[in-house]
Amino acid sequence: MSQLLILAAVGAGAYFGAKWISKKARKFTENIERAHKKAKDMARRQTQSDEKRANVSRKNVQELKKDPKTGVYRLEDE
Repeated sequence: MSQLLILAAVGAGAYFGAKWISKKARKFTENIERAHKKAKDMARRQTQSDEKRANVSRKNVQELKKDPKTGVYRLEDE
């Protein structure tokens, strides 16, 4: 009879242990997926930001000219 009790205790421990491991694995997977999604969103935002900075029109940019006397670069006077 004691062997049956030991077998039942081992079975219950295995069942609840498997359930606990399954729960931890599910949470771990959810955390990984959340981090992956966040990284993709950050990369997408960075790409959009880079594209906005790259869309500067040539007419909005002023050229710098070096002053021969002082050696300092200044905006070109129009």
